[in-house]
Amino acid sequence: MVALSLPDPEAGRRHVTVIEPMIGGGGGRPGRDGVDGCDASLGFLKTTPAETLEAEVPIVVRRYHLVPNSAGPGRFRGGFGVRLDFQVFRPEGIVTARGMERLRFAPWGVSGGSAAATGSVVLNPDTADERPLSKIDVLSLEPGDVLSVRTPGGGGHGDRFQRPPARVLDDVVAGLISREHARDAYGVVLRGDRVDEEATAALRRSGTGAAADAPFDFGLVRREHERRWPAALQDAFIELLMGLPAPYRAYVRRKLYARVDALAAQRPVTADELVGLWHNLRGSMGLK
Repeated sequence: MVALSLPDPEAGRRHVTVIEPMIGGGGGRPGRDGVDGCDASLGFLKTTPAETLEAEVPIVVRRYHLVPNSAGPGRFRGGFGVRLDFQVFRPEGIVTARGMERLRFAPWGVSGGSAAATGSVVLNPDTADERPLSKIDVLSLEPGDVLSVRTPGGGGHGDRFQRPPARVLDDVVAGLISREHARDAYGVVLRGDRVDEEATAALRRSGTGAAADAPFDFGLVRREHERRWPAALQDAFIELLMGLPAPYRAYVRRKLYARVDALAAQRPVTADELVGLWHNLRGSMGLK
């Protein structure tokens, strides 16, 4: 939920408006693609027409559309995420957002399907002042600022190389995926407005499709994270934190995680090394 608070000069107080319920694409399902811009479990949430927003709130909606190439590839692809760009003009604008997820780890692919694109938040996109943001807690906006919120897509279901080429072409014609994405993600070669059947078959034979029985595809970032933080190291880290007094846990987690992660980027870290790093940090905290 993206909410905007702006001063209301006539009422002499601030006015708070929910701009949009920003929903990611639904996951691909057995026998059916995911729902675009709407998780099937949240289908009761309805979008607000841009014209209504602009009539009720002093903003301008600059963009509001599905995010191309955001759906997770699969025999049944995921749904596409949504992008909303809006511009504020009054000073002292404040934005907050609840439930922002999948900005780092991608939505999973299932049963051989591939992970989808993550979400993102950008302040003043496509300008000299462009600045990528993390999850929004409280964000202050200046007059003229444009905030761009892009939700994640849904993960794909089933082997992407088994998706009928005609359906891939339909998505290209609709502007949902690029020709390059059709080739790279689905092994579908297009010539003009048709599928090159021979080239597609050859590309799919030479490519590597996902195994149909693979339970999940967690995406590149999650796989890299688990390479740095295997299960044994994660368990040791949690055990160490839970053995500390509660007031220290957040601080130690933040500081110790950064030290371990920097070392893990170079080589595997053992549980014994974790203890050694903790002893060094504990000394700097003045603890015995």
